[in-house]
Amino acid sequence: DLRYHPGKANVVADALSRKALHASELMMHKCNLIENFRNLNLNMLDVGDGIVMNKLEITCDLRDMIIQAQMNDPDLRRRINNPEFSVATDEAILYNGRLCVPNDVELKHLILSEAHKSGFSIHPGS
Repeated sequence: DLRYHPGKANVVADALSRKALHASELMMHKCNLIENFRNLNLNMLDVGDGIVMNKLEITCDLRDMIIQAQMNDPDLRRRINNPEFSVATDEAILYNGRLCVPNDVELKHLILSEAHKSGFSIHPGS
């Protein structure tokens, strides 16, 4: 027995169709994630209700590069004695608790590139 319910009276059918669409969208996202994991050469296993994969640790050597460049910047080294400057346990020079980037054009370009073009950045694009 089919009955037509116009407008807002058709709420039940809309909710059911949205739920089915939502489930299919989740399946597509899961398939895309699995494919992306395969592209990263990760060891993984699809167990039905989830994915089991090896522990992955990603590190960035950008901070180490900044610290190395700080050691070669005499102007920045002189400022360590000022009260707003400090040195972290890893020998990084900080200004009010924030990492100081020395006046190195290549390093600054790398930082801006990471901030704007990296797949892990919050600000993708130009």
